[in-house]
Amino acid sequence: MRKLLKNNWVITVVGGVLSVLILRLIDSYFINDFLWDGIQNGFSVVVGFLTTEYTVKLYFLILLPILVVAALIGIIILISSIKTGKSPISPYPEWREYNKDVFGDLQYRWQYYFSGSNYEIINLRVLCDRCSCPLVDLRCAACHNNYSYGHQIKTPEEIQAIIAHNIDTGLYKQTRYFNK
Repeated sequence: MRKLLKNNWVITVVGGVLSVLILRLIDSYFINDFLWDGIQNGFSVVVGFLTTEYTVKLYFLILLPILVVAALIGIIILISSIKTGKSPISPYPEWREYNKDVFGDLQYRWQYYFSGSNYEIINLRVLCDRCSCPLVDLRCAACHNNYSYGHQIKTPEEIQAIIAHNIDTGLYKQTRYFNK
């Protein structure tokens, strides 16, 4: 019984039947068949529309298959975007996937914080070029590689400026990140 109550189709059908029955009861006791007559008249108008003969211009017969094909293509695009999870019209810019790169000879990763139309770079981390572990005091905690000598360590402000420049100029599409 609980499975039936959790099924959306069952709830929809039962809700529709109950609403028609409740409307009919209200109509028969309080409104003196006014509501029921309105439903019957609406149904007869729909049936009359569907059974009436119409004349159609030739250009409409040519245009109709083109519109049907366009609608089918739109439905296919919509279904494929739902299945892949990627919307054809994205509310986020395409560079939001740009969250790792190599600056100097070191790897960096970061995230974005979006607030309205503005973004902020957060969680900026420098990583080991051997194992991609974040560095602690210029030393890799996993493989113990030391980066204090001979590496081009940049300040977080410099990295944020380079990231913003790469986004503004489109250079982010040419990321040089070498470890996953």
